[in-house]
Parts: sequence; structure tokens; C-alpha cells
Amino acid sequence: MKKIFLALTIIALAFSCEVEGPDCEENNWGSLTVDSWLEDPYKVYIDGAYKGTVPGWGRVTYSNISSGTHATEYVQESGYLFTADRYTLSVNISDCETFTAKLED
Repeated sequence: MKKIFLALTIIALAFSCEVEGPDCEENNWGSLTVDSWLEDPYKVYIDGAYKGTVPGWGRVTYSNISSGTHATEYVQESGYLFTADRYTLSVNISDCETFTAKLED
């Protein structure tokens, strides 16, 4: 009798527990990885807001970016003579996914 009661209790608990999704699903977030194949460091902007710098030949990931389409800009930080090189890219961030932007010549 005790075994039946224990089995029914475990089954009842299993069905009563709600499994929550990860924060990225609840908040509609994704990530952007910037993969630089360039020698110089670049400042990273997402929708005009400065996010940080990706080093030359480096990789940086920015998390908790709202899902949707975003304008990104990459501005050369050093290593230029007269004007900095600029790259722009439209990225589409999806819930719980990572979009990779590759910077290269």
C-alpha cells in the first residue's frame, strides 16, 4: 500500500510542477557575436548605442539583445592614417539564438 501511495505522490508532483523556459524566451532576448578577421580593434554600436570593442583578430559576444532587426556599426579604433574604416550591418536577433557578424576585408 505504501508503494502505491508513494508512486501516486510522485506522479502527482511531476504533473503539478511547471517547467519555466529560459530567461531569453521570457524576455525575447538573443545574442550577437562579433567575429573580427581584421588586424585593428573596432568599436561596436548596436542601434547607435556603444557596446564595447572587439579586438583585432578577436571575438566578443553581447547578450540580452531584444529580438528583432538591429542596425550595427563597427568603427575602427586605431591603426588608420586619416579616417577610420566603418562597417555597417543589419542583424536579425532571434529568441535564445546567437547571430554572428563576421568583420573581414
